[in-house]
Amino acid sequence: MCNRLHFLLLVLFQSLIFQSHGHDFRRQLLIDVYDGLVKLEDDSIKSLAESLLQSSDDQYTLALSNFHLGFIKNLDHDLNGVAHYITAIHQLEDADTLDVFLDMALRKNIGAIYKQYGDLESGIRYYLEAIPFAEAYDKTRPFNEQTNVMSLKYNLANAYSMNYNPKAVDIYLEVLEEAKKKGVVKKIAQINNQLGMLFQEAKEYGLAINHYKNILGMSDQLTDPKLKVYLGFANQNIGEVYIEQGNYQLAEQHLLESLVHFEETRRFGPLVALVELYINNGDKDLAKRYGDQALAIYPSVQKTNDRLKIFELMSSLITTEENQPNVYVTQLLTEQRSLSEEKSQLADLKDKENLYRVVDSYYKELEANQRKSEYRQWIITGCAILVALIALVAVYFMIMDKRRSKGLSELSEDSSSDFKYY
Repeated sequence: MCNRLHFLLLVLFQSLIFQSHGHDFRRQLLIDVYDGLVKLEDDSIKSLAESLLQSSDDQYTLALSNFHLGFIKNLDHDLNGVAHYITAIHQLEDADTLDVFLDMALRKNIGAIYKQYGDLESGIRYYLEAIPFAEAYDKTRPFNEQTNVMSLKYNLANAYSMNYNPKAVDIYLEVLEEAKKKGVVKKIAQINNQLGMLFQEAKEYGLAINHYKNILGMSDQLTDPKLKVYLGFANQNIGEVYIEQGNYQLAEQHLLESLVHFEETRRFGPLVALVELYINNGDKDLAKRYGDQALAIYPSVQKTNDRLKIFELMSSLITTEENQPNVYVTQLLTEQRSLSEEKSQLADLKDKENLYRVVDSYYKELEANQRKSEYRQWIITGCAILVALIALVAVYFMIMDKRRSKGLSELSEDSSSDFKYY
């Protein structure tokens, strides 16, 4: 109750601050947050962005506000974040301010959301749309910081790999070479991990393990806590390969090692794999122990197949009396329904987005036709003016010619009357 009251007071206090300061102050504060010059809690950013949406008519400010709201909602796994991103793209098109980084980030984030929920076609389209903006932005950065195109191509390759498109391998290898040239250790680890998973899916276990072991060989370069997770991924994936091969001893060794490199939420995947391992190995007690650990953290885990798999595995560990529901099967069905609803919501958003594009295309066509009509009118008017000028010039020369002829005639008459014979 105290925490809730504290939260309400905080929101009220922030609202008063934002209302007491002028629009220019709030706009600049939002820009400073966007540029990383000022740090605010998500609730403060949300209040700031919402206040500007209600008070501003500047398209760039509105685009920034929708970007932040979309980002915060995405963190909360709220698919309405996509609608904010899409709106921001259209507002940015009408803005006087050019911001290629924001153009890139909006498309990249939408692509990531579509990819996460299985709409690979839309995800790929947005990644491809983002690349030109990333290229323009990278040109403004020092060589070793020109990583945005590389990151987008990596995400693009991920989307292709999920669809088993052979383009994935070509793009991964291209990005891997660039990462080595720039010395981007994180990207080298990421690509080896992705190539390993791709070969693992193809049952090319030797190639898969080679790529995972490339990451383990980088342990002296992956000392930063944020980079150690790749040692965790490599061990987890090697463990899962060994489970598929039936080598449970080595699988257990690598899966337990992966837990050392992960924070709590990241441990969900290897814990699920350990449950599967111990079920296959006939050790239901250990399977139940690790299953309970996985269930303790599953609410904070993003939507993945593992969220469904844990309930499927746990349902096999308990017996129920006749006509009594298996609680894990019930939860599995709930998770499946939730995932289905979210995909349906994403489809609705996609329909709205496509409608946006149709309307945009319609108005752009109208504008183009209007411009053509204006050009045609200008040409007709210009031609009419030119014809009129030519006619006026012609009349002028005719008048002048007549005057000159008349003058010569009068001069001739005057000259003949003055001439005398001697």
